[in-house]
Formats: sequence, C-alpha cells, structure tokens
Amino acid sequence: MLFSGAERALEILLGALPAAVRVTVIGSDHEVVSRLAAARPGAQAITAPPKLRVLRRVLRQSQPDIVHVNLASTRSCRPAIAASASLRLPIVLVDHLPVPGLRLRGRLLQRLFTRVSAARVSVGYRSSRLLESIVGLREGTVLTVHNGVPAPDALPPTAAQDALRVAAICRLVRQKGLDVLLQAMVEVPEVRLTIAGSGELESDLERLVAELGLTERVELVGWVDPISVLGRVDAVVLPSRNEGLPLVLLEAMHTGLPVIATPVGSVPEAIEH
Repeated sequence: MLFSGAERALEILLGALPAAVRVTVIGSDHEVVSRLAAARPGAQAITAPPKLRVLRRVLRQSQPDIVHVNLASTRSCRPAIAASASLRLPIVLVDHLPVPGLRLRGRLLQRLFTRVSAARVSVGYRSSRLLESIVGLREGTVLTVHNGVPAPDALPPTAAQDALRVAAICRLVRQKGLDVLLQAMVEVPEVRLTIAGSGELESDLERLVAELGLTERVELVGWVDPISVLGRVDAVVLPSRNEGLPLVLLEAMHTGLPVIATPVGSVPEAIEH
C-alpha cells in the first residue's frame, strides 16, 4: 500500500466534509480505498482496475454529482479523468505534486483534461503557477486551495537528550533529496538523524549511511506514525528537489517544531526564512 501525502490529504478532506455529502471512494488499491472510506462514516468503497471501460461502468453505477480526482502527480489518474469526461460528469482535478518533464503529447493531454474539467486545483500558489507553466496553461487557470492538517493530539513528553536530534519524514525517493541530507550530516557531527518512511531508495540510503560513516548517528525506522517521531526530535528537515505543500511540514509546525526545508513548490508559503 502506498499511502503518502496526497492520500493523507484526501483522508483529511473526507473526514471534514459536511454530513449531507454522500461519498464513494474508487481506486485501484484495496487497502488505500478501504482506509480512505473508513475516514468517512457511510462511505462506499469500490476497488477497480484503472481501465477506461471498467471505470465508466463503475461511475455509471455510482451516479456521482461530481468527481474529485486526487492527483499524486501530474501524470496520475488518466483513465479516471477520461472515463468521467466521457460520461460528461463534472470533474475537479486536485494536483498535489506538479512534475516537470512532460513531453508535448503529455502537455496537450493535460490541457485537454483541464478544459473538460469544472475546476483544476493545486495545493499552493506557487504550485499552481508551476503547474500552469509545465502544462502551458494561462495564468490563473489553476485555482489554489492550500493543504491543511488538523491539530494533533498532545505529543508524548520528550526525554532528555545529549545531542540535537532531527527527523526527515517522507517517501524514500529521489525527489525528497535525502542523499543531500546525508551528505550534509557529515558536516554536523553533533546532530543525530531519524529518517521515517519507505520507498524505492531504502537500500540505497542504507548503503550511503554506511559509506559516509553515519551508522551511529542515522537511523532508518521505516514507515511509522509521524506523530511518534515528532514527539522525540528537536527539528524537522525536508531537503526536497520539488514539492507541492507537504503535510508533514504542517504537522511539524502544529507541534511547534522548527522546520528546515528547501524553498521549492509552495513550501515558502508555509515557512518563513
């Protein structure tokens, strides 16, 4: 199951919708769909393969008044968008991570998807402008609704520590810049680092930790509840190469922890230098 920031943002939204809104969650991963539906009492969960014909049938049966398409990246959910458009259903596209590098065909397809949608939204002002630039849309086409997170429950008391401890909580992928963070750790021998998350680079990062001689100061703990990590560190760091508006930074700010992050995407809209 891949349940990252885009899915978590949708989970928060589903739990906050007015009671009168009837929700059907449709997706290709049963565990993700089930978790999302659980955030909304009475929601229907439907697991379906990402195939145009199947999604058309599911949407006809569900008869939604509007289709909210949760885009983890610019290339996500194309069959779902096409199926919704073919049935002339109102579509809201929500872009969590505008990704550069679309070829001409991809840009044309995204312009078409934008044209047939009722609205296209991204999670911050800079993120919206970046998406317009990537796709070739007129400025102002993409609306902005900032990500938000609920205030966490009280954090567990922090035990006394003899070293400054920081955390990076994210997917273990190149986009997050963890290789840069590990190189920087060599320069600050008084700091300890916890990396929480899972992803395709886990074994590569473990090797890099060993190569850099950081085994005693860096721990990789896998994917855990962010709050369990935030309660035992002094700061949060995220040296991403590109971003939308990461939820973990907002969660860290809720706890009062300082945040160190690269000024990419809409991160500067939440963090002042």
